[in-house]
Amino acid sequence: LKIVYDNMRSIRKKNNLTQKDVAVNLNIDRTTYCHYENGNVMPSIEFVIDFCNYMKIDINNLFAV
Repeated sequence: LKIVYDNMRSIRKKNNLTQKDVAVNLNIDRTTYCHYENGNVMPSIEFVIDFCNYMKIDINNLFAV
């Protein structure tokens, strides 16, 4: 799952967003989002879907190598 976390970070940065930007827009704590990106906590499928919708990407992009 490391690729998912790395892709979350990469996609966020490509969109010039901070972790706080993403967290606020997805209505979660910034520290929770940080834990997702660092791989400390596995995000729920609901969060993954929300993240993809927010970033306007296909969910498969999170799993792309």
